[in-house]
Amino acid sequence: MRRVCADTGGTFTDIVCMKDGNITIEKRLSTPRDPARGIISWFMEKDSRDESLPNRSADEHEEFIYGSTVATNAVLERRGAKVALITSKGFEDIIFIGRQNRPDLYDPHPQKTSPLIERRNVFGADERTLYDGTILRELTDMDALIESVSCCNVDSIAVSLLHSYSNPGNETRLKKNLSTALPGIPITLSSDILPEYREFERTSTTVINAFVSPLMRDHILRLEQNHSSDQFRIMQSNGGCISAEKAMDEPVRTVLSGPAGGVVGAAEIASGMGYENIITFDMGGTSTDVSLYSGRYSVTKEYQISGLPLSIPMLDINTVGSGGGSIVHLDMGGGIHVGPRSAGAIPGPVCFDRGGTEVTVTDANLLLGRLYGKRFLGGKMNLDHKKAEDALNSLARTVDMDKLSLAEGIINIANSSMQRAIMSITVRRGHDPRDFTLVTYGGAGGLHACELAESLGIGKIVVPPNPGVLSAFGMLLSDVIKDYSRSFPRTGKEIDLPEMEEAYGVLEDDARADLREEGFGNGRTMLRRSVDMRYKRQSHELTVPYSEKLISDFHLLHNKRYGHCDEDEEVETVNLRLEGIGLVNKLLLEPISQREKGDPVIDKTALFFRGEEYDALVIDRENLSKDGLIEGAALVTEYTATTFIPPGYRGTVNRYGGIEIWRE
Repeated sequence: MRRVCADTGGTFTDIVCMKDGNITIEKRLSTPRDPARGIISWFMEKDSRDESLPNRSADEHEEFIYGSTVATNAVLERRGAKVALITSKGFEDIIFIGRQNRPDLYDPHPQKTSPLIERRNVFGADERTLYDGTILRELTDMDALIESVSCCNVDSIAVSLLHSYSNPGNETRLKKNLSTALPGIPITLSSDILPEYREFERTSTTVINAFVSPLMRDHILRLEQNHSSDQFRIMQSNGGCISAEKAMDEPVRTVLSGPAGGVVGAAEIASGMGYENIITFDMGGTSTDVSLYSGRYSVTKEYQISGLPLSIPMLDINTVGSGGGSIVHLDMGGGIHVGPRSAGAIPGPVCFDRGGTEVTVTDANLLLGRLYGKRFLGGKMNLDHKKAEDALNSLARTVDMDKLSLAEGIINIANSSMQRAIMSITVRRGHDPRDFTLVTYGGAGGLHACELAESLGIGKIVVPPNPGVLSAFGMLLSDVIKDYSRSFPRTGKEIDLPEMEEAYGVLEDDARADLREEGFGNGRTMLRRSVDMRYKRQSHELTVPYSEKLISDFHLLHNKRYGHCDEDEEVETVNLRLEGIGLVNKLLLEPISQREKGDPVIDKTALFFRGEEYDALVIDRENLSKDGLIEGAALVTEYTATTFIPPGYRGTVNRYGGIEIWRE
């Protein structure tokens, strides 16, 4: 088998190809206007390139796994389909009213996020389903409703009827009639996407799916038609893969597909190296993504994208607009800010010499000597130091600073933003970051990891092999994961384990059938149960792994998360959840060889750190031997990334090829 994984980011597209345990990697600049173009060109070139690429034989099976930010960017840029929403009559304004929560409590002029649809494209269906699933009134105005929708010339339809999570009958009948009357228009049912209570979040998630559905369908179909792989899967936000067909129907599940691949890759590799408690730190060209792994992935259902609730299960990844390409700008008072706007691949940072004129984090790192411009992308791309210096000089004169102080200030501002992101997934959730190891990856992660770890009291940093393509590599290690849920509102003595077992049986039958369609037999599947629970009168839940000690486990988890629990308080169950997992064959970490290597030191360079100049060694990672000691200041260069080891830090290569860094 040959497996190809591709991750399209805002600045670079990363491609990993594996055959017979041999791995080939490639980074190329992304094509934002047509994200598929870079990958399609790779597939067109792949069997006619140099001999280092593992070519595909005539009888060889090939699998292609893809992750991207296409759905994410479509929502952020409001560049999606024209959507019609059909909801229960009398509830047409729910998507506009939302909730009374205010993200910034002390803002005297809060601005509500506008929905992705226009009010004139929302229609009320004369029907009613009760909370217990009883259909009080079936749809009576089907023809008139369809006629109204058809007059709007919409590209996609979202259907979210009241209490459809308990009985989807009216939604299903409506979809059947809409499909007949309006063929070719994708229809999203809330009972398929999110069969859970809370009508605002369910409706918002359904509308987001409908909004990105036509765009993602075209994008995936174009990729499907321009590669010859036998199996095509898409990375999901929950850390698993799904078929391309499923992704076209439910593209909302791919919103964090690229970052999720990185978390899976970091967790699998760190676990293989013996690290169970890790913070994943992925700094790319456009943004930084951080997550927590403690023997189990952190999962959330309370995610927002561009201020819009998205309530499907996904890895709990905190994203901030602080990447290598993040643009430096001044506010009205002359204060310096970094990001969230990014130079991306086009025009890119000033030093890329592709037309960029605004200073970025990458330009600041280059001026400070933390990037070795002659070895960027293994020497395939030279960075223009002079242009970066001129741009920083110009900005420095504006803010009355010298260029080196400005460059370090830019780095500090970016680091502060990333520090807050890590604190939000650790300290604010009852975790001490000092108990974790920082696993850094992404093209820019190694440039900031040591300073970031020091600010948080983290004692050790690990840089995996090929860190700049770890998100794509993580897709090689990702199982096929399908999420199932069912509302199960019970309180106190109503919580009955035999009744739960019966309800789980139905979900598990669906999971096994779906996994069989994906090609996974019983020996390669795993089912994982969990329950959303809360104290009576609480409005938010915690997800607890299912067991016979369900209630006591909830008390323990509540105490860990919030610092208190009340074992005398009545407990409620809200939703039953099930993960259906198809287990893939994974690449196992193997110890690196002890063969003789060349001299790892390839150059010396001037490097500026905290106001002082240092002579730093430039080291080729390919020639580093196991247990060899690296003393800062040093730059460790490789094809996909650069790692900056500051003065006062040391590093060594472990038996699996990872660089472990600590402060002396």
